Amino acid sequence: MYQNRGRTWGANIRCLWMLGCLVAASTPALAQSTVNLQMDGGTFAKAMREAVLDPAEKELGIKISVDSNSGNGIADLRAQVASGRPTIDIMSQGGYSAPMVEKEGLLEPLDYKAIDVSAMPTSSYGKSWVAAYEFSAVLTWNTETLKQAVRTPPTSLAALWDFKTYPGKRAIRRRPLYALEAAMIADGVVPTEVYTALAAPGGIDRAFKKLEELKPHVAVWWTSGAQSAQLMKDAEADLGMLWDGRAKGLKNAGAPVDFTYAQQILQVDCWVIPKGAPNRDAAMKLLAYMMRPEVQARFAMATGGYPPSNPKAYDTGIITSEARQQMSGTPERRKMAIIQDVNWWAANIEAVEKRFTSFLQQ
Repeated sequence: MYQNRGRTWGANIRCLWMLGCLVAASTPALAQSTVNLQMDGGTFAKAMREAVLDPAEKELGIKISVDSNSGNGIADLRAQVASGRPTIDIMSQGGYSAPMVEKEGLLEPLDYKAIDVSAMPTSSYGKSWVAAYEFSAVLTWNTETLKQAVRTPPTSLAALWDFKTYPGKRAIRRRPLYALEAAMIADGVVPTEVYTALAAPGGIDRAFKKLEELKPHVAVWWTSGAQSAQLMKDAEADLGMLWDGRAKGLKNAGAPVDFTYAQQILQVDCWVIPKGAPNRDAAMKLLAYMMRPEVQARFAMATGGYPPSNPKAYDTGIITSEARQQMSGTPERRKMAIIQDVNWWAANIEAVEKRFTSFLQQ
């Protein structure tokens, strides 16, 4: 009897041990069944859900949970990783902030055997980040107050400094991004050499010296896209730099506003995987899916104008000719653009921001 009881007890122990092993083995798979994605909300999130995430769930067999971006991209990422228990698997980051946090060691390296970037320019991805989509800052004007711009549309950012041909009030973003690039163009630098000139000894001094000439003509240093659009619509500014989405929105709605893609400053928003992301492997599969040309094309169509970061998307037949006309990043328009150097900004943004704030206060 005791012998049988011992055998039964031993058998039970073995069963329990085997059950524990099975549960432990299945845990990683269960953890990877959900990918937590943090990005902008609103219409952007709606388009992403319908064009990308819902189809991805069906094809990849994963569930995708979305959190709205708080607007504190770098701070949110740093806090996630510093906690030691990040809850977000994929986060959106601004173009220059992605190389910054990569250098800080806060990101998982991306698997480019799975994520196809073969057609993308090297400015659109790094070891641990990849461009999600493109957008730009464009020269914009009020067609009612700036009649000369209607007769002879400006084709260079130097027009911001041409107070004789294009008189009136300027609207410039209250950050050094775009302002420094425009200043170098106005000082005679060709678009392809803007960042080389800024990186040269005295380059930043040269840009700020040129901005001193512009400063008295700036009516408002805007702080949001909505504010910049309202300034131009209400003729509180006659000429300025707006995000292309805002400029297009005004023009398409019939406001007295026009703009040019000539010398636009083309930039990207990026996807990253935080260091220690709980569902890293599933997140990598989702990123590979999101970067497919046909998926990027669907997203571009759903948003009504966010250009794909993968140039192959333009060859899928999904993007219509009408939609293509609304996109800043087409191969044709890239030839006229200043491609933002995210690595230069990542290395210089903090020092230049401080100097720009001092410049505005003087």
